[in-house]
Order: sequence, then C-alpha cells, then structure tokens
Amino acid sequence: MSIAENVARVRAEINAAAMACGRDPKEIQLCAATKMNDADAVRQAIAAGVDCCGENRVQELTQKLSENAYEGADIHFIGHLQTNKVKYIIDKVELIHSVDSFDLAKEIDKRAAQHGLVMDILVQVNSAEEESKFLVLRICNRTYDDIYFLQERPPVVLFCVSSNSPIQLVAILIPTF
Repeated sequence: MSIAENVARVRAEINAAAMACGRDPKEIQLCAATKMNDADAVRQAIAAGVDCCGENRVQELTQKLSENAYEGADIHFIGHLQTNKVKYIIDKVELIHSVDSFDLAKEIDKRAAQHGLVMDILVQVNSAEEESKFLVLRICNRTYDDIYFLQERPPVVLFCVSSNSPIQLVAILIPTF
C-alpha cells in the first residue's frame, strides 16, 4: 500500500470516528510518526494530507529540516528527549510530546524563553509506576507544586497530560488546571 493510500485509509477512519461521536473531523490532526523515513517519504505523507510529523531523533529531525522535508506540516518531537538536546529543537518544533522529567520541563522553559517562544508540551505521567516508563510527576507531595510551576511559566504551556493510567490521575490533575 502506498503512503497516499495509507493516509487516505487513516483519514477515512478518523472521519468515521469523528462523525460517530458528533465531532467535526477537521478538528482532528493527523500526526504521522515520520521517524526512520527519508525526506521524500515525509513529503509524500504531507502531500497526502498528514497535518504534522513526529520525530524522535534530533539528528534525523535536523537532517530532514535541511532537506525541506516538513514544508506544509507542523513538527512534533515524540518520544524521549534528553535535556541536553532541547537547545537543538526548541525553535524547530510546535509541540514536545512525553516530557518525562521535571528537569526537562525546566530546560524547555529556559530555552523557550531564550527564543521568545511559548512551547506546548505533553507531560508523561507514570501514575502506575511502571519501571519501564519515564515519569515527571508522581502522586506525592510534589505533584501539585510541579504542576503549578509548569502552569505559571509563560514559555511552557502544559497542553495535555499523557498517562499510562489516565483514570486515577486525571481526576487529581483537573482541579489544578
């Protein structure tokens, strides 16, 4: 199946699901994980209707940027981001997924401020405390303070919380927002 055919199939599924729950399909972004694909494949995906591209390797992202691979689409950084690599992507991406440590959030805050940016982030919460998962917040005394810090920092916008155990944590976090 070609890239265009795959994108069309996924768009059709998104449209059907949106209509079934009374949502406008245009409200839903299709973000393709373009990692490990060359610049030409990324351009094909964008031409076929992908709204944003997700990369998880800084070097791959910067290489594809140099090849103008992302023209017409937003770029998201997906997966684990090392604190020392924030400076390379902060002015190149629209959203950072899986912020998994408080130190990383503070580094994003610092680098975004240096560039005069407001950076949207998704915070990964390991509320089930799985050892294989990174985490930024635990259900403990620091939780509310950490969220308050993120909420009060203009360069960083706590856009969403991603959790591997959403029901138990979302109820705790909603009043904080």
